[in-house]
Amino acid sequence: MLKGSRISACLSVALVRSVSTSARTANREIVQLLKRTLKEEESRPDANKYKIVAFARAIRAIEGLDYPLASLKSTDARRTAEKAKIVRGIGHGIAHRIAVYLHEGDEHAASSSKEGLSSVQREPVPELDIETRKKAIASLQLVPGIGKKLATDLVNEGCLSLQHLRDPHFKDLLSPPIQVGVEFIDHILQEVTREQTESSIALIRDALEPTFEIHAVGPLYVHIPVAYLPLTPQSVYDSRRGLPSSPSLSLLLLHPSYNPPLPTPAYPPDEPGKGKKRGRNPHAFRPAYSAGSQSTLMARRVLKRLTEEGVIAGVLSSSTELSVAVVRMPRAGESREERLRAVERREGVFRKAEFHLAPFKSKAAALLALTGDAEFLRDAQTRALEQRMHLSEYGLWQWVSLDSPRYEDEGKWERMEVASEQELFEKLGMAWVEPEKRNFGFVVGRAASGRGRGRPRKVV
Repeated sequence: MLKGSRISACLSVALVRSVSTSARTANREIVQLLKRTLKEEESRPDANKYKIVAFARAIRAIEGLDYPLASLKSTDARRTAEKAKIVRGIGHGIAHRIAVYLHEGDEHAASSSKEGLSSVQREPVPELDIETRKKAIASLQLVPGIGKKLATDLVNEGCLSLQHLRDPHFKDLLSPPIQVGVEFIDHILQEVTREQTESSIALIRDALEPTFEIHAVGPLYVHIPVAYLPLTPQSVYDSRRGLPSSPSLSLLLLHPSYNPPLPTPAYPPDEPGKGKKRGRNPHAFRPAYSAGSQSTLMARRVLKRLTEEGVIAGVLSSSTELSVAVVRMPRAGESREERLRAVERREGVFRKAEFHLAPFKSKAAALLALTGDAEFLRDAQTRALEQRMHLSEYGLWQWVSLDSPRYEDEGKWERMEVASEQELFEKLGMAWVEPEKRNFGFVVGRAASGRGRGRPRKVV
């Protein structure tokens, strides 16, 4: 056994050496080019010491690479230069020399500078009228992860449609998650039917650990009647209560091992200028940072597991408490191997899914946050503030005043134990509202009560 381990170790070392040697051989010509340029600079009477240091640093960096720089070559020299700058030790000017070498050859790179890239750039993009430009920018933002700035940059590069995004020239500008969105854009723009929701949830429930508690919920941004359903072996899948479709499959996951510290409200309830601003509410459980770590519960026990089971075909975005993915709609009687093979071949129907992860102690508030629309939640939060309370997707807090001789309003926030949604409504002083009525129309109907003013009422 020991002898076999030694042989395996020797083979691994030999493989690493082989890869490193191959990379050094592939990069040898670029290193020689930079060494020649370094010697020329050193021989000059007015030699620039900063250039000398930069060339020496870049040479050491390239000699230490375990992959060929030619693998960074893109569709044009500008992008190749941007990729080369990622290598630690390669600066702006040297990156451009490398790009010109890879695209035009040694004789051009020897005297190149960043201005020398113009000869290998794409043809100028024709000017667009304002309306065409606006439509192109709007269409590109249909892809998850593409905001207005990136869409504008793409249009400036000549990308005017979703079809153009599949062009390698433009695809090269996109991050891997956005590339997933481009690949499945024709699928994820379509809504998820009730039948697809039922079959997907059944498969996800079987694929994940039994310690997960799963609820089908409605996306926060969908201003239509939505409902949720705790998924238990005895459940009848009726998560949409008659709705024919939904923009995405949205699930709330609870797990006993997920018990992070909850964010306490930052300001007292009467702090001037610190209240909630008007406008669109942020998505629940979406932190301001991206976790990125593969050690998180979401990454290891949800995304990884569902990918291995042939449920997830690609991840659009991921953080500790919210991940958006492309899931394949299962077919009756499929085996795990058949699902994996279909995902690999991109066969079948794919839709967008949102996975929200919350601690058990936040269950009631999380269900409220994920079944109510923005107006309903704003109404609930306003009611909480009027009672010197704070409501978020993590729970309900009560402001407790302290007897202080110095500050009349000194106090602290204390989290209130809430066992159910019914109890949460009671503490807010609200009558129970069914999940399918937690929308703008219900709020207006309750508040206006027959007035003829204001925005039109939704039918619920």
